[in-house]
Amino acid sequence: MFKGNGSESDVDMEGQDARGIATRNVGSAGSAGPGPISRQGSVDHLHAETAEATEVPGERLNHHRGIAEPPDPASVADYEGLLIKFHSLNKDLDEERRLHRRTKVDLQHKEQEADEIFKDWKQATIELNKLRAQGQFRWAGAKAAVAIANLGQVLEPHSQNVEAKCRYLRWKATTSALLDNDQIQGSDDSRRIEEMCKSLSPFSGSEVTHLVENLTRVVGEATDLDKAINKQAAEITWFSNCVGREFDPMWMEISPSSSHRDRGGYVRLVVAPGLKKRGTSTGEDFEIVNTLLKIEVVCEIGSMDSEGESLSSSIVYGKTFEDRKGEVLDATAHEVHGDKWQNHKPLGRSFFNHLLTG
Repeated sequence: MFKGNGSESDVDMEGQDARGIATRNVGSAGSAGPGPISRQGSVDHLHAETAEATEVPGERLNHHRGIAEPPDPASVADYEGLLIKFHSLNKDLDEERRLHRRTKVDLQHKEQEADEIFKDWKQATIELNKLRAQGQFRWAGAKAAVAIANLGQVLEPHSQNVEAKCRYLRWKATTSALLDNDQIQGSDDSRRIEEMCKSLSPFSGSEVTHLVENLTRVVGEATDLDKAINKQAAEITWFSNCVGREFDPMWMEISPSSSHRDRGGYVRLVVAPGLKKRGTSTGEDFEIVNTLLKIEVVCEIGSMDSEGESLSSSIVYGKTFEDRKGEVLDATAHEVHGDKWQNHKPLGRSFFNHLLTG
């Protein structure tokens, strides 16, 4: 009895559900027109709506979970290329470090060599300064040269008294004439020249013997020139103090072939000193100063800055050394020695040849 009642109740409930579903289907499809409604069609329709509603959220869910796409082959190739390039650059950097260390060691060795050369050069400079200090009267012999040079320092007037200067120059000329003896000329020159050549050899590609020959010839000819000048009562001096000054054609040499011969400039370098004479060879007209040779200079066209530096390019004024050979001694000889200097002209030109080529 109880089961029967239950079965009937279940049947009634199923019928009510079916009718309810059919009613809802009819209501939702009312605008489409009437049509047959079945239970299976309603279920299929519900399944289709459910699938359509859940399709997009599913894709979004997968995206938020971070599911990566397969890598692009082109990107992988670019990465591998950059990695290879990095390793190559790192290798080059290691090689540069190694070369830098080796260069640093070589530089230290070069600095040591430069220090040694500087010491040799300093020693040679000391020897040359000794010769320069004893340049006057050196032809009279070592002892006489020192004695006369010391006496000359005492007798030479340091004032601008013209008469005192003339008396000193006449004394010097007379003493030089008395001491003129070729037999006593510089007996110790050979030893000093050899010492200087040993010190100067690092700066020259020539053999020491070749340097000795050239320097011996230069010293000998310079000594003869010193003898000729000191025998005169005129004051003959070299001058070259013009760096930073404006070019002056009155006492600076201009090359006839220079395209800038009519333009001004400032002196940057003295190529060759000038030579001036005060008075005559007999000690007269001491108030008159003549320029025997003009200074050869390197000038720069334009203005100078506040520190004396030129603001433009270099221009060389003056004759070349080749044109100037022999001019110094020829001009000097004509003033101080008259016609007798004609015998010394080959000496002067030879002197400059060895200065330039020795």
